[in-house]
Amino acid sequence: FRSTMPSGNGLGRSNCINWGILPFTLDEGTPFEYEAGDCVFVPGIRKAIAEGEENIPAKVICRDGGVHDLLLHVRGLTEDEKAILLDGCLMNYYAARQN
Repeated sequence: FRSTMPSGNGLGRSNCINWGILPFTLDEGTPFEYEAGDCVFVPGIRKAIAEGEENIPAKVICRDGGVHDLLLHVRGLTEDEKAILLDGCLMNYYAARQN
């Protein structure tokens, strides 16, 4: 699998999850030749994470009006990691469990 994050950025999977960033990966060899201003739309992502889905269909909406299908992966999330992501970030996760 190939990470959607540029290499050498210093952010690991755990750091991404702690900040509420989904650690998406792509299948090796999947082209990702989009430009600044293009958007990745992931409908139903909250439900997919809550239900443990690991293969997530998405759409890339390009500035030029083009729309392309894209298959993202979020594999191997623990129950705690799912809860952190669903709470928004690690700080929210801890705050929700203070009582």
